[in-house]
Amino acid sequence: MPFFEKAKVTATSEDLTSYMKFLEPLVYGQRVEQPIENGETTRKVMRSLNRAADRLNKRLVRIPSDASKVVFRVGRTERRKLNIPAEEIARRVAKAKATLAAKAKAE
Repeated sequence: MPFFEKAKVTATSEDLTSYMKFLEPLVYGQRVEQPIENGETTRKVMRSLNRAADRLNKRLVRIPSDASKVVFRVGRTERRKLNIPAEEIARRVAKAKATLAAKAKAE
């Protein structure tokens, strides 16, 4: 068992100012190809971009690309509404509850 009393917990916060300045003028529908520098990964860059976009109340949609750049477009801020009838929702909920109950019995 690990020695939890020896753990060092710190609050780290990333400075997203430059990301926010970059994203601020972008509007819905624009497509961006952002080259990445050595030592960075596409995942790290996209994660920071998404955090900054969240603070600006924007949504980014990633487009697959190679490892030398991050490609995304600015998406709609509102989530898509699904037109599912109430009966279908109730059926799905009942099925999920039955599945959970069956798994609990199996354990």
